[in-house]
Formats: sequence, C-alpha cells, structure tokens
Amino acid sequence: AVTIGTDLDPRIIFGYGKGEGNDVFANFSQYNLQKPVAVALADAARPVIRSVMPACLDAIVCDPPYGIRAAAKKMSDTSVGSREAYALPTITLDIVSFAAKHLVVGGRVAFWLPTPPDLNVDAFLPHHPSMRLIGRCEQKLTSFLSRWLVVMEKDSEYQDVELSSMVSSQDTRTAALINNDLRSKMMHLTTGAKGGTAE
Repeated sequence: AVTIGTDLDPRIIFGYGKGEGNDVFANFSQYNLQKPVAVALADAARPVIRSVMPACLDAIVCDPPYGIRAAAKKMSDTSVGSREAYALPTITLDIVSFAAKHLVVGGRVAFWLPTPPDLNVDAFLPHHPSMRLIGRCEQKLTSFLSRWLVVMEKDSEYQDVELSSMVSSQDTRTAALINNDLRSKMMHLTTGAKGGTAE
C-alpha cells in the first residue's frame, strides 16, 4: 500500500527533538511498513487533496482532535500561518464529506469520536448519500468519557451535497454542547489532580 498523510502539528511529522526515531516515519519502520510517500502540514478543513482530483483513496484513517483537553484548531482561512477554533461536529462533517469525495467506491473511512458513555452515537454522525455506516465500537476511557471508533464505507459514486444537509442543526447544537461539557469535566479533573490550570 502507498500511504500519504497530514497533520497540523509539525512536531508529529518532524519529531519532538533531535535524533532519529521520534517522527512519524519511525512508526512505519517499527512495524516494517513502507514509509509514506508524502506527509504534509494540513487538516480536514484544508486538505492537500483538492476537490478537482478524482476519487483515488482506498482507505482513510484519522484521529481528529477532540477539543477536550485543549480547544481544537484548524488552519485559518484569513491569515497564513495562524490557527482558529475548529469544533468537533464540524471536523466530523469535513471528514465524512472528504471521504465521500475522494474514496473509491468500496473504500472506507475510520475515525474516533468522543462522547459521554453509552450515548447513541448514531444521532451525531453525519449522513451522506454516498456513504453508509459499517460499524462503531465504544471504548470507555473514564466515568464520563468514551470514544467511538466509527467506520463508514462509500457505496456509490459521489453526490455533491451541502454540508448543512448532512446533519440536523439540532444535532449539531447538541453535539457542541456535549463536547463543551466533556471539556469542562476534563479540565476540572486535570485541575483537581495537579492543583493548577489544565492546558
């Protein structure tokens, strides 16, 4: 398989310090996998694969920022090099929309989605006419936080739809409130444990 990848944090790509074995390429070497042919600084809001390119990806795997320990960020649309807030409901919309556009038919996307435990996660997943839900699996992390591994498959040729039609405004507002509540609980837990301010 040929792999390409992106991340908004240059430390993930180039490493946290000097020396070998501390960058994303070391992970591939550790598991005897072919190294990525390209890795770029980008995010789901401004991907390196543009809309004019044909469907060419067999699989997409991503672990988006949860915006819980710290606010999620994306590349600014107005200022080069700066970051701006990126709400989790918008991130999942962008991921599913990107997958619908750039996966081949039969290709799959997998991503993590944080929620309170035992929540009906299906209500908060974007719906696209070219994509169908294959499965989701809950991993409970704390008494108030779970994350779901969500897998969707492209089952038909891409249909161009507005992002706003992929999820109801009520679900978007509810998801945003839930994410803010999770962040508040995480910050309270971290502050209580360390006696300081959470990042």
